Amino acid sequence: MTRRRLILAACVLLAVGAGWLVWFDRLVTEEQNLVGRWRHEKPGGGEDLVIELQSNHRLKLIQPSSKAPLFRSCRWAVRDGMMVWDFEPNPVLRFARPMATKLGFKVAEIDTWTIEVSADSFTLGPDERHPRVWTRDRGD
Repeated sequence: MTRRRLILAACVLLAVGAGWLVWFDRLVTEEQNLVGRWRHEKPGGGEDLVIELQSNHRLKLIQPSSKAPLFRSCRWAVRDGMMVWDFEPNPVLRFARPMATKLGFKVAEIDTWTIEVSADSFTLGPDERHPRVWTRDRGD
């Protein structure tokens, strides 16, 4: 194979890969209504939490008094009644997670909850006894 053909093949592969990543990262219908800021009022008068679900699948969890995220940004997704928070920053390791762990790469964890969505709130819960209700933030 000539050098020119090899360069052309690499460029085509790069363009197809970039297009796939853009398409793959789109919001599905379940997720579109969740984009924005949501507030969780802590029982017993503790400080509220604010979660910001961004349209690029980034998530920030904030305490309003500090204005700083409680943890580094992670990615969120909703599929089939489940919300997933993925803490792995590397997109290649996220994509190849099952294989990467078998090859000895350290891959960050995933948190998963059931989710029930209504017009202006959603409920996350590992179980029905301890649900977390999030309501749309007044400023959103």
